[in-house]
Amino acid sequence: MKKYNFYLFLIIATGLRIIHLDRGISGDEGALISYAKGNGFQIISMMREKTIFPPLSPLLLRLWIMVHTSESWMRLYFVFFGILSCYLIYKIAAELYGHKVGLYALGISAVSPFLISISQFIRSYADATFWMLLSSYF
Repeated sequence: MKKYNFYLFLIIATGLRIIHLDRGISGDEGALISYAKGNGFQIISMMREKTIFPPLSPLLLRLWIMVHTSESWMRLYFVFFGILSCYLIYKIAAELYGHKVGLYALGISAVSPFLISISQFIRSYADATFWMLLSSYF
């Protein structure tokens, strides 16, 4: 039964993050998209001029949008990191306090309005959260 709860929470986290991905692109999101649409050298030179974004986000997003450039597809990149962040929250809590606490942490992170919001925003928040959690885990 415990395994089912784990997968249920991940399904809930995924479902809550993939709804309403086509809500329009804001100015900040457009800036990251324009950075990501440049080649690697352009991204690095733009980063030197304006240090708005961490360099890993536009570089990885550049690879992601080579497949497709629709708004929903670009947002899905950050949704992916949001779901992985929920998983890492579970792993960290389970390792520190046990499986039951890990499930509680996963459940809370799956429905957290803040974590859902940053997972749908085309900014470096979701992937930065993931990398921070991954470094904390290791």
